[in-house]
Amino acid sequence: MVLIFHTKCRNLNITLLIFADDLFVLCGVDIVSFRLIVDSLSNFYHFSGLQPNMPKGIIFFAGVEAAYKEALRLVLPIPEGSLPAKYLGVPLISTRLRAHDCAQMKEKTLHSGANVAWHAVCAPKEEGGLGLCVLKTWNKACMMRHQWAICMKADTLWIKWIHTFILRNQSVWRVKIPQEASWTIRKLFQLRDEIQPWIKYIIGDGKSTYLWVDNWHNLGPICKRFGDSGDFHVGRPLFAKVSSIIHNGAWQWPRPRSAITKEIVSNFDPSLIPNVSVPDCVRWTLCKYGFSHHVPRWAFIEWLALLGRLSTKDRLYSWGVVSDQRCVLCQVENESHEHLFFACAYSSAMWDSLLQRNNIFR
Repeated sequence: MVLIFHTKCRNLNITLLIFADDLFVLCGVDIVSFRLIVDSLSNFYHFSGLQPNMPKGIIFFAGVEAAYKEALRLVLPIPEGSLPAKYLGVPLISTRLRAHDCAQMKEKTLHSGANVAWHAVCAPKEEGGLGLCVLKTWNKACMMRHQWAICMKADTLWIKWIHTFILRNQSVWRVKIPQEASWTIRKLFQLRDEIQPWIKYIIGDGKSTYLWVDNWHNLGPICKRFGDSGDFHVGRPLFAKVSSIIHNGAWQWPRPRSAITKEIVSNFDPSLIPNVSVPDCVRWTLCKYGFSHHVPRWAFIEWLALLGRLSTKDRLYSWGVVSDQRCVLCQVENESHEHLFFACAYSSAMWDSLLQRNNIFR
């Protein structure tokens, strides 16, 4: 017996998704596939002792005749649900969520009380607010993070799905989004022009970076500066890779044909040497707090430390949160910014070791 994959799952061999303690099983409309699912659940019960509660499950059909539905439900006796399905009270739909779609979640998360303007709630505590993030800005940042993951080809199921069904071996910056793509996908790709300057391609072998449309050259994406005519002047097609101008580990630009070609070559950084032994990589070149090429979380902690705003024990003690001010590392002196990073015996030993590894002695 062979399981029939769902249409959108066949290329990636997806049969199930797990989120928290919920299991989503995906398959085509086929009695053999349903029997395989029943056998798998039975084997799971045999080895683990955990028996699925069928009445609490829900099965969803799409484009299936009523008579065939009944035959399938005789094999897998799970109550039928109706689309759109809801998860945590929110409908799982491909279109934009409306206010009434989130009413149930809103009732669970908000308490009754005085209404306060959202901009006042999001203001810093020092200015009388609660210090909450502006959700619109936070959501935009998260969407940009997704776009970065797409460019990096992160090893996640969702990113693989995007590359398989949306990009289809095309550039993320020039691909035309299918009309049937979900509202979320369309909104995500609408941020491309805004996010592209932040994403820098570091050339290794040049095989995964597009010569004209990716941000790897000193001038930025070449096609944005010269238009699609640049490929004619340099003699490389629009979707050529950077590897097309690398030969024997060195740059090999075509002979200049025009002023455009000369400008492209003259503005190229000669210190940039390709490394054909490693693949290209993608970096986030800017940071909100001005720390280029750094992990945002670490840069944020560093920023707080420089301002003396980390929640060290001396500050927590002054707020009445803790009763013990001793350093969490040495358990001797009171913990403060100065002690935690420099005066602490543990921190000092760590800094000395780090300096020695880099041949720095003082």
